[in-house]
Amino acid sequence: MNALSLKMKALSTLATFCAKLKSPGKFIRFLESVLNAIPTPVFIKTDPSTYLYVNTAFTEFVHKSKEEVFNRPYTEVKAVELENQVLCTGESVMYMNEYTSYQGQKKVILVKLSRCTNTQGKYVLVGVLTDITEFEEQRKKLGIHEETLAALMETSSDLICILDNSLHFTYCNNRSITMLGINPKNMLDASIYDIMTPAAARSFESRVYSSVSAKKTSERIEANCMHADGSPRILDFSVSLSYSKDNFVRVYAIGRDITEKHKLFNQLMQKERILESLSVKLSRVLNSTDYEADIHDLLHGLCGTLSVSHGFIFQNYFDEPHVRCNCLYEWCEEPSLAYKDRPEFQGLAISDVPNVLSGLQKGYCFVGKKDDIPPQLRSILNSFVTSFILIPIFVQSSFWGFIGFEDNYTLKDWTSDEIHALRISATSIGASLYLRSILQKTMDDKKLYEEAIQILNHRAHCRTMLAKEQNKQLLEEINDDQQSRPDKSVSG
Repeated sequence: MNALSLKMKALSTLATFCAKLKSPGKFIRFLESVLNAIPTPVFIKTDPSTYLYVNTAFTEFVHKSKEEVFNRPYTEVKAVELENQVLCTGESVMYMNEYTSYQGQKKVILVKLSRCTNTQGKYVLVGVLTDITEFEEQRKKLGIHEETLAALMETSSDLICILDNSLHFTYCNNRSITMLGINPKNMLDASIYDIMTPAAARSFESRVYSSVSAKKTSERIEANCMHADGSPRILDFSVSLSYSKDNFVRVYAIGRDITEKHKLFNQLMQKERILESLSVKLSRVLNSTDYEADIHDLLHGLCGTLSVSHGFIFQNYFDEPHVRCNCLYEWCEEPSLAYKDRPEFQGLAISDVPNVLSGLQKGYCFVGKKDDIPPQLRSILNSFVTSFILIPIFVQSSFWGFIGFEDNYTLKDWTSDEIHALRISATSIGASLYLRSILQKTMDDKKLYEEAIQILNHRAHCRTMLAKEQNKQLLEEINDDQQSRPDKSVSG
């Protein structure tokens, strides 16, 4: 049963009891007996100077009888002004006042004033007194420490706040203005759900109550918060849990803004992912035995790492008086938007966009979003493109072509690390093309050499065969000549 239900049940019980009293006199006597049983001083006035009723605790506090209280008008200036204010406006007031007892002791009392309506429909003033002398003495002893602590809390570069056991703010320092764009006064009675994303608030709540169940006194919680201007903030909270007689009562939290730290960390992780992907895939390209497949894999990997939908490589060729380009390699998330198999994207006259051609020739890259794309450049890009980047490829200082990436869904902001990685890719592709040209030339030269050797060998063979034939004929002639001569003998 919640508090409201309990309150309604109590009021119903009291109403039933009062109805049984039947006469107004009995009800008044009952009410007086209840008020006299309360240990807190209570008074009722028709005006600031006239007491209508005081309970027993009040007479004991001032050490006067009821008759003395009724016959002695109360004229303390501050009290009279506040009492008149309450009677006129109906707004309750609480204030502190000093009181000297009959023994000469100075006491500090907390007075709460409220306006009520009596049975005749007239306004009466109800006052409740609380002796806070001891509390004030302790507070004054600790005053210098409180002031120092308050100064430190208000000048802290961190968000310092106190939450009750339902995780509603009861205190927040001025740092909340710069960190969350919220005035600390507006934070009071707000909950963590008013400054955190729903998921972060649920996680924070779960972590706190889990720590309470485990009787832990401290916790470290990172939470996604929202600035008043709508921008996200990430706060790292150091949380201390306070208990009273084993009952969880409040949370002390110090929050540090780590948004920029997270952003830097994510950028470094993105850079690491890009470089890691590049190191593997570029190595394959440089040592490729299947160049087209490895280039396709490189484009696919870069698109995934960059979170874009299309990557491509165009090669230039000259068609006087134009400089044109063809799409040689690409990876596209949506095949229908691919360039390679579409005639309108083959033989593109890049010289028709002179500023782009000139920029690429000078080594500049082109980065933009759909609203920034010049009409001339739009002609060599998909009409669906929302973000793009073009980076030149050079082979031995000669402008060979360009590598490009597009996204058709988001307005991407290209980071310096991403652009740097893509420049490395373009340089490596240029180097791989140069190596392939050397290899091809080497292979062509080897073929020519082998053909020359074959010709020389053939010629040598022919000459050898001719020499052999000539030798054979010469031997035959010699033999024939010898056989035709008569034998001559010399006698003694």
